[in-house]
Amino acid sequence: MPERKEIPMTAYVTVQLEITDQEVFGEYRQHAVAALAKHGGRPVKLAGSETLHDAGIGPSPSVLLAFPDAASVRAWIHDPDLAEVHALRNRGARATITLLEPAS
Repeated sequence: MPERKEIPMTAYVTVQLEITDQEVFGEYRQHAVAALAKHGGRPVKLAGSETLHDAGIGPSPSVLLAFPDAASVRAWIHDPDLAEVHALRNRGARATITLLEPAS
């Protein structure tokens, strides 16, 4: 039987944001897409397009990102060349970044 190659699965990441400094976060946005692209990432849904269906609290800005695979997500988060970009995001917002693992 021929060896089966594992096909990389698109990895999705959610980012929930609480923007604390609009000016600094605006500066971060100028660098964010290039930082994602370096590891094959792209925004699927940008903050500001949320539709609430059932919530006890108001919406917080959220972003959905797609990467070629989970390894690319980890490379983006831990890339030392992007440390300054990540620090800029953290100065302009509190962020929760979650890798959505595929269901098994």
